[in-house]
Amino acid sequence: YKVAYANMAECYEESPNSWLVRFKQLRRWSRGHTQVMMRLMPKVMRSRYLTPRQRFDAAMLLGIYLTPPILLSGLAANAVLFLSGSYLPIATILLSFMVVAYNAFGNFAPFYQIGAASLIDGSRQRMLLLPLLPAMFFFNGGAVSLGLMDALVDRITSRRPEWDKTKRAARPA
Repeated sequence: YKVAYANMAECYEESPNSWLVRFKQLRRWSRGHTQVMMRLMPKVMRSRYLTPRQRFDAAMLLGIYLTPPILLSGLAANAVLFLSGSYLPIATILLSFMVVAYNAFGNFAPFYQIGAASLIDGSRQRMLLLPLLPAMFFFNGGAVSLGLMDALVDRITSRRPEWDKTKRAARPA
């Protein structure tokens, strides 16, 4: 199906009240999204109703949860090469430039969104926490990577996932 972009759509959510609950939520989202990607990617790529550009766009959307595990594995491989003495300066500089470019345009979008929202809402004191936001990459990357592994194990072993519902912080009104 083709869906129109709804620019003014709003969604109200309750934020998790602890880091463990947030970690489980991200892991569950990653697992489910990866399962959908594995199920739908072949169909999307073979669809005769989509243009090549639309197939590419769908592949990028379906593969969005692959980004943190790929970046984390790249950082780990870079550390291993450095520590083993197989350090390749040109390749490392190029890889670092690509990671910085990605972060500047993609991964730091929440940084800009939170900063702008804090200014608009008048909660300037929250902006003091913005320098801590890049550390969230490792937290989120770990949760997303484990969710990806869960989905792969589910697929290989035919395991059915159990629902891990997010604990609510507030009582319903």
